[in-house]
Amino acid sequence: MELSAQLEKSALRQSGEVRSGLVQSRSRRLAFRLFAVVFGFALSLMALEVGLRVVGWPAPGFYVESKGPIALRAPGRNGGAYPPGTRGQLRHYDYSVEWNVNSLGFRDAEIRPKQNGEWRIGFLGDSFTTGVGVRQQDRFADVFSNELKHSRPNVTVWNLSAPLCGTACEAEMLKRADESYQLDEVVLAFYGGNDLEDNKSWFVNMASQRSNDDSAIPISAKEWLRDHSRLASFVWITGIRAWSTFRPPGIFNKPDLDRFWPDSEQAFNLLRHAVGAKRLTILYLPSPPEWDDSVWQLMRSRYGAADEGRHLVRDAVASWSKSEGITFIDATNWLHQCSPASDCVFPVDTHWTAKAHLLVARGLLDTTRWKTTTP
Repeated sequence: MELSAQLEKSALRQSGEVRSGLVQSRSRRLAFRLFAVVFGFALSLMALEVGLRVVGWPAPGFYVESKGPIALRAPGRNGGAYPPGTRGQLRHYDYSVEWNVNSLGFRDAEIRPKQNGEWRIGFLGDSFTTGVGVRQQDRFADVFSNELKHSRPNVTVWNLSAPLCGTACEAEMLKRADESYQLDEVVLAFYGGNDLEDNKSWFVNMASQRSNDDSAIPISAKEWLRDHSRLASFVWITGIRAWSTFRPPGIFNKPDLDRFWPDSEQAFNLLRHAVGAKRLTILYLPSPPEWDDSVWQLMRSRYGAADEGRHLVRDAVASWSKSEGITFIDATNWLHQCSPASDCVFPVDTHWTAKAHLLVARGLLDTTRWKTTTP
């Protein structure tokens, strides 16, 4: 009996060891297979990354001597956002355009001494005024300048604009550049799509002492990956083109406007102080829902936008301008000729095409302000 029990225990132990060995062997095989799959997937990703770089798939950004993307600096009291005195290209999935930067970091000609009898107009604005996506000569300020010279050769136009810059930031840029440019007149291009948010962000950053340094503009981890990994940018852009729909800039309701407006009103006051005795004109650049009826109907049906909010920002800027005795020009009607909106905005980047810039330039040239007033 005792011998039989020992034999049975021994058999059971051996059977357990066999089963344990089988389990361990199966686990090793599964782990090896998982490692092989992960390793193969990683190799495939590396191969795709190398392949996309070889064929020249771009990472969006500013390139100098084919190196980039180059980090931009925070615009403001140091001037524009681009590295001063550089020549390069601004690359995106929708375009690749030449980009010449003067000594103050603006996309414009180098500053020269003011001539006798010369009347200088300075355009302030954000990326739309900078002309992101179009050639320098196709920007609305440049088209306006070239046409104006035929009747007023003494007038020169200078572009003091920068991306990621709202009204308060533009006031700081003007103070920095005023001595160099010796402007006689200032035109502020206020973009209804995001300048309210930019002004609020500016004052938030000012409170934390981050706005007025010369450091590079911080980017998120997602933006860094998209800008530095060709594969990540390829997946991102392919996904946008395949599945996304056009989502225009936000339209404000009254409570939102009440929350954002105090910062913009403060920014306007800073700008007026920076302009001083010079003539000031505010040019309102609308977002697509403001000038395209089909886009507005989409906003209404998809996001529940109320009709009262469609021109709320424009009306607030116009009201402030009137109260301060400042000339206000609205570009909304000029852009009605862009139908559908895709004729005037890039499919992914959503900045203006050359057609939109041309329409705004023509509108400026037809404005009574420059037809009847001789500098």
